[in-house]
Amino acid sequence: MNVPVLVNGRCDVLKQQRCFSTGGLYYYNYLELAAELERLVDNPELGPILGRQGSSFVDKNYHSDIIRLSNNLSSDPFSNPPPLIDRDLYKPIYRDNQTLILELN
Repeated sequence: MNVPVLVNGRCDVLKQQRCFSTGGLYYYNYLELAAELERLVDNPELGPILGRQGSSFVDKNYHSDIIRLSNNLSSDPFSNPPPLIDRDLYKPIYRDNQTLILELN
């Protein structure tokens, strides 16, 4: 879609994804929101650049070959893997206490 995002900086998840993707801008209050919108309007080349970066990030990190497993996971993602997970086929790319995201090797 190549559309930039404009996210609330108080939402850690959205802000972090914006930072990883460099696919948009973030704000903390109304004045910053207005300023960032004005920035996009005043710089028409900026939106498509940010949008392409965001789209590239999504294509790379949220492709259909990436599997998300939600369970209570231990500190080692493969210490007690769910059934049907072949360690030779998948590598962990993200893990916290409740989520394991694997990518095909």
